[in-house]
Amino acid sequence: LQERNERLRAYAFTNAHIIRAPVSRILGLLNLMHRSENPAEAQEIKRYLEESATELDRVIRQSSIDLEKDSDEDASV
Repeated sequence: LQERNERLRAYAFTNAHIIRAPVSRILGLLNLMHRSENPAEAQEIKRYLEESATELDRVIRQSSIDLEKDSDEDASV
């Protein structure tokens, strides 16, 4: 039970911090893009948006893998 609680704490940390970081960047970049009147700047912002979205996808996929692994471990106990 104690080990499971520790895994839940780790998952909560992931959701609260690791996933939130790229989401915050995406929101900030979108705000900049809406204000930008410079096409070159908008293009650079799009590149950063793509990087942040890719990072968010990677973090979510890893979180899903970790949850499945934990679920499999719980089932075997």
